[in-house]
Amino acid sequence: MIPVAWMQINGPRKVALIAALLSFSFIGAQEAAEAVTAPGTSISNTATATYTDSNGVAQATTSNTVTTVVQNAPTMTLSSPSGQNVSPAEVVLTNIYGDEYR
Repeated sequence: MIPVAWMQINGPRKVALIAALLSFSFIGAQEAAEAVTAPGTSISNTATATYTDSNGVAQATTSNTVTTVVQNAPTMTLSSPSGQNVSPAEVVLTNIYGDEYR
């Protein structure tokens, strides 16, 4: 259901409001994408849950702790076997034998 206040905003004000909301959502997404965990960092997680069983008794449980260590990301260097330069937006396909197809 759409709130009444939203329906009362018309024209450029509504467009400006939508644009502002979208820009703020992308700012947060960009910051999250830029967050990098350093290699060698240990990350641990333990889940806990509380619930009421079929007899109405409150229960609590905790999972085992799981720990992982962040590994280095692999790096890759691309080069042309023939040493030729490629223009922007030009596509060059290379097979496993190093043959280039333009």
